Amino acid sequence: MTNGSTGIQKMALIWLKQFFLLLNFERTVEHNLSSFDGCLPEVKQADELENILAKKFLRFLSMRAEAFQVLRRKPVQGYDISFLITNYHCEELQKQKLIDFIVQFMEDIDKEISELKMSVSTRGRLVATEFLKQF
Repeated sequence: MTNGSTGIQKMALIWLKQFFLLLNFERTVEHNLSSFDGCLPEVKQADELENILAKKFLRFLSMRAEAFQVLRRKPVQGYDISFLITNYHCEELQKQKLIDFIVQFMEDIDKEISELKMSVSTRGRLVATEFLKQF
């Protein structure tokens, strides 16, 4: 064999190993997600105000996705937010801390949207009170 074909074989083996690692990782993720019985964390959007606030806030976060490492800049179709966890993340980061980060991140988003909604409601109440003082 020549050095060129040996190099190609090595690259092919590396590619195949990465491919099988990816398949194994996808199966593991699929299995772990199925064990949640469909109870995946979602951003609460109960009414129109929460829909608007969630959309604006999540757009704000997605524009800064590189700061979060695992947050996708453009979410998967049908979702407001999505994460991309690669083999690199699983190897370089502690898996439990990665899971804790995602859960805490989702809780913080929900909390922030609730606080924004209360702030908007408070300002609306103050504006309405000032407006009705005229009559």
